[in-house]
Amino acid sequence: MQEAWKRDKKYDHGVRLILLDGIGRPTRGRTATQEELTRALHDLAAG
Repeated sequence: MQEAWKRDKKYDHGVRLILLDGIGRPTRGRTATQEELTRALHDLAAG
């Protein structure tokens, strides 16, 4: 999955996250570290 992010249009020298402050209110995120991405994917897989 992480390799696919490198082809995403939002990828710019790292995965950038877009967060919502509410419905229709996006906030620019920050670049996630490799450790944060790995931990998040692990947590999602664990259910």
